[in-house]
Amino acid sequence: MEVVNVNGDVEDEKKFRDKLLQAEQELAAAKGREKALQNQLAKEVNDNQERFKKQLESQSKLEVSSPLLFFFLVY
Repeated sequence: MEVVNVNGDVEDEKKFRDKLLQAEQELAAAKGREKALQNQLAKEVNDNQERFKKQLESQSKLEVSSPLLFFFLVY
């Protein structure tokens, strides 16, 4: 005759559900951190692109004005 421990099965199922819920919560938290990092990276890339663009514009203005400045200094 086989004895079935119903309470043990219920406890095992509860433990499994608790672990599953914990894993789902950890996954949701990790996804939230990943999204925050992606947003931070996108902002940093955008900021760096803007800074690079301004530096190029500044360099271009210097290159345009440098021959004129050189001309006035030489003559």
